Amino acid sequence: MKEHKSTLIESNGHLVDGANEFIVENGSDLKCKTKLHFYLNGTSVEINNPDPDTTLLQYVRSVGLTGTKLGCAEGGCGACTVMISSYDKSSDKITHCSVNACLAPLCSVDGKHVITIEGIGNVENPHPVQERIALLHGSQCGFCTPGIAMSLYSLLRNNPNPSEKEIEECFDGNLCRCTGYRPILDAAKSFANPSKDYETSENLGCGRADCCKLKNVENDVALDLKFPQIKFKKYDVTQELIFPPSLMKYILEPLYFSGRKSKWFRPVNLNQLLYLKSKYPYAKLVSGNTEVGIETKFKKLRYNVQIFVGDIPELKTCEFKDDGLLIGANVSLSKFQEILQDALGHYELHQTQIFKSLLENLRWFAGNQIRNVATPAGNIVTGSPISDLNPIFLSSKTLFSLSSLEPSSMVATNRVISSESFWTGYRQNCCEETEILEKIFIPCSKQGQYNRAYKQAKRRDDDIAIVNAGLSVLLDDNNQVKEAAFAFGGMSWVTVRAPESEHYVLGKKWGDQNVLKGLLEKLCEEFRMKFSTPGGMATYRKSLVVGFMYKFWYDVSKSANIIVDDCDENFVGIIERNISKSVQIVGQAEKDKTIVGKQIPHASAMKQVTGEAMYTDDIPKIQGELYGALVLSQKAHAKILGIDATEALAQPGVKGFFSAKDVPGSNIWGPVSHDEEVFASEEVNCVGK
Repeated sequence: MKEHKSTLIESNGHLVDGANEFIVENGSDLKCKTKLHFYLNGTSVEINNPDPDTTLLQYVRSVGLTGTKLGCAEGGCGACTVMISSYDKSSDKITHCSVNACLAPLCSVDGKHVITIEGIGNVENPHPVQERIALLHGSQCGFCTPGIAMSLYSLLRNNPNPSEKEIEECFDGNLCRCTGYRPILDAAKSFANPSKDYETSENLGCGRADCCKLKNVENDVALDLKFPQIKFKKYDVTQELIFPPSLMKYILEPLYFSGRKSKWFRPVNLNQLLYLKSKYPYAKLVSGNTEVGIETKFKKLRYNVQIFVGDIPELKTCEFKDDGLLIGANVSLSKFQEILQDALGHYELHQTQIFKSLLENLRWFAGNQIRNVATPAGNIVTGSPISDLNPIFLSSKTLFSLSSLEPSSMVATNRVISSESFWTGYRQNCCEETEILEKIFIPCSKQGQYNRAYKQAKRRDDDIAIVNAGLSVLLDDNNQVKEAAFAFGGMSWVTVRAPESEHYVLGKKWGDQNVLKGLLEKLCEEFRMKFSTPGGMATYRKSLVVGFMYKFWYDVSKSANIIVDDCDENFVGIIERNISKSVQIVGQAEKDKTIVGKQIPHASAMKQVTGEAMYTDDIPKIQGELYGALVLSQKAHAKILGIDATEALAQPGVKGFFSAKDVPGSNIWGPVSHDEEVFASEEVNCVGK
């Protein structure tokens, strides 16, 4: 990676960069376009100066599209899933991404097409996705159902003939708390192309001659083996809502929005970004908003100036070099997965060890909706000590290219920093205030080099790590260690290496049991954690480090054909979950019964899956509506000596206060034993009562 320089020209208050022009006001602010333009379910929308703190979810619900639900508000449940389509002029390609509307800033959808559950169908004319989920019992309470439907819809828009495995994977960012996944997956897999999951035609379907998967019906899809006699609409990709032609001609321009609490800039090329960062060094760079959105909601952090970097093509490049992979730091993690997969076919097998490790951890990184918008730059700059990618970057000696603009000369400069010296403390790094992470260089592995990535979390999919690791070792022809790099997350304030353990193993023979014993002892000495360490589980986390190294030792030994006396052949490898299979058995309905024993979709299913079912939060506000808030006890088993609401009633907007004496009937209730009070009258039982 070489340093580069480029120049902007500032003349008479105008900053010229090719065809784009900034007008400098008072030497700091930039005059940009202040109107947001996008499409929503096929309809053009223009908003003058939207509030940067407004999320896409808040907006769509405010205009009556309440099918998109607010669940966890942090991108973990998928109830708010919508699809965002965008057009890339350089590749002449339209992409469709499922995203969490609860995190996506409204300001980020300029020039894009947003489709919610209401945009694909309704009760009278449901989309095939909606119809099959409803009629095959994929909805119970229905709150999460629109998000599940939109995840499947987004998959079909990108891949009209998915495999069953691809269908199961598309739901890794969606939670269902009451229906159960069996009927949801049954409905979704009716869109699957069986030939993608089975190598030979003899293995197609369940083995019966009339298996539903072997049907080939031109007009309707009949699923009459696994399901009751139901004819579903045939899925026809040509009948989908098209990407608006006007957006294909839409020219992205710099944007500036000013809200009550923050300013929002959207540059459209790298030089504009560098200029803005030089003018606003403390500005927060935002792309997927998967970290900043949570910080501002739950940690109450405030960023007065935000710069959106999601529409800058220079930060989304990819180049296969002779000695490694050079990518723009702001490619989405989903795109990063595609690039790494392509790299496996581009390079020699021995050169792809690091790429495989990254793919392994990306597989378990959050859910599809997060990976579609989150970026490597976000992981690197945020510097979380449990980042799934940073241990691999650290152990592989990945290089980071940092760029900035010198305000006096308008010259863009670049410097390259190794991952070994990038992180300096808890969520801190060596970036200067005006620098941005532009590119990432991931080197190819060498002949005889082995890289592995390991992660332990409370669950495998969509969960943060307790401890993770990026481990690398280079062996010579005699299986002696020439180089070693052991990086761990979750063991310190930052992702750390184990230099003493690395030094211990140098020159020693890999596969020697005495060396392994000494290495594990060295690791235990190197990672001494106090029981009071933040995050707890000190002993468990230490045991995970030892376990990862133990696994790595045998994994490398097996890959390098090193004979180890006590090697358990079943020890190495991840236990893979096969494609789920299910059977639904329904008893025969009695002849004189019209309902019992029959598979009848419940009455609200179609309304739920189309987003037309109304929940409490979906009901429009009415004139004079008031909000209630509970007054909770701060102590347990406390006697109530008296209640004085005078001060509360004197506050502006407070209309009334109610306690046990105001309950018109019995103050006693309870689902079983009827031994609880509606409002505590004499004594509270617990904190929060």
